[in-house]
Amino acid sequence: MAILLFVGLASPIFGQQSVFRKKFFFGVEYNNEAIVDSTHYIFNLAKLYELEDDSLLLKKQLIRPNRKESKFDKIYYWSAVSNIPSENTLVNHKKNKTTYLRKYQLPYESNSYFGTDPIFESPFTTWWSPLRRITQHLDKSIGLNMRPLALTYFGYSPSVIDGKSNFLSFFGAEIYSKWLIANTKKWGITSITFELGYKVNLINENPDLGSSVGSNITSNVTVSKTNPIIGDISITQAFLDNQIFLTLGRLTPWYYYGYNTFTDDELTRATNSLLNGGTNMPEGGGNSTKPGFGIKYMINTHFYLNFVMTNPKGADAGFDFTIYNPDSHFLATEFGYAHSFKNQLEGRLSFGIHHGLNKNVADQSGYNGYGYNFLLQQELTPKGYTPYVGVYAQAGYSDPAISDVTQQYAMGMNIDHFIHRRNDGLGVGFGYAIPSDSEFRNEFFTDIFYRLQLTQSAQLTLDAQFFVNPSNPGQQRNFAPVFSLRYLFSI
Repeated sequence: MAILLFVGLASPIFGQQSVFRKKFFFGVEYNNEAIVDSTHYIFNLAKLYELEDDSLLLKKQLIRPNRKESKFDKIYYWSAVSNIPSENTLVNHKKNKTTYLRKYQLPYESNSYFGTDPIFESPFTTWWSPLRRITQHLDKSIGLNMRPLALTYFGYSPSVIDGKSNFLSFFGAEIYSKWLIANTKKWGITSITFELGYKVNLINENPDLGSSVGSNITSNVTVSKTNPIIGDISITQAFLDNQIFLTLGRLTPWYYYGYNTFTDDELTRATNSLLNGGTNMPEGGGNSTKPGFGIKYMINTHFYLNFVMTNPKGADAGFDFTIYNPDSHFLATEFGYAHSFKNQLEGRLSFGIHHGLNKNVADQSGYNGYGYNFLLQQELTPKGYTPYVGVYAQAGYSDPAISDVTQQYAMGMNIDHFIHRRNDGLGVGFGYAIPSDSEFRNEFFTDIFYRLQLTQSAQLTLDAQFFVNPSNPGQQRNFAPVFSLRYLFSI
């Protein structure tokens, strides 16, 4: 179960363009009791090009509304700043079910929570209606937004190493909350984030099926071990009217360094570290939670600079807030450029350098080395349209002393709202990793998934991962597939 909390003191109150692991985009404007909420990507691209009468498009609510962009609106999206109040009015355009609505092609009169196109109506919808009405009231009255989430995962591989299990399964639920305390013109936002939950293993205590098939270097971000989930717990303070953000506490370093908006969200997109966090990151980097601090500086409308430092020895799942450790750290800085073409297509190019340090005082062992990361993202269709298509390419290097992988290369495509079905998704990614240990083999990897919106509150993601030449020489097969199902429930 996850609850996202937002409280704004400004008037009128604007909903935040915020996310659970960057998944849920809101952009809700509380104006005259009218909430228009959905994802960014809700318009039919072909229809907009076919119709030239803006008044007709506006009547049908198919036209993109005018966006009151903030000064740094473009790079907020690409730089993973998830706690910025948004003034982007998004149209709620559901499939019409009544004769009257079909005749005039008017939008649904009720709110759609994610702008979804469900395959069928859940028989339990009435169970959640009272809770939804409560959350809507809190939305409109005090800006408090709540959404429960729970994930069930099942995975299978026919090609595991001898002695390893072919199956794993777990159930997890958590509370991911953001509390917007203030948003002043002079300084910007002040917010608190916390992520708490619990994960229960259902079949076998394998960390993940990647290691079971012999991939010691490409693991799943979502693993099956039974333990509490104690993730991001931090306070963020903005400066200079939301131009600079300082975050202290427990945080995810990937959101500051090498972050890929097209692969993020291990619940319904890529689950492997090669596409979702980086296999070449030393301890303390990538898509894991560690104590530390991060800074985001929006230089102007196109350029940004990020910096992050974490304590690799801090607990992955614990209330550990030891931000500074003189004997161990992960440091990274990234410089990025968000570009925009005349056809509304945007993209991002970034380059960063990282440093890993680990001093072992007992026996004088450890590591000390550098690495770099390059990322290119490009939209093929603009925001506000279905389908929303993006491609990416990434390359990373680390000194063999600081990481299990010295080089990694990845590329792929993500399609949100596939075949104009809102919240359906299709993605494919390819990667190549060169281990630091010469006894391990170079590994090629691919991941293909399809996300299906079953009901208004449930998504089913089918995923197939293929390991070619798995890195562990103990794996006698040159090809090892892993198949999985993920069922995500959210009110």
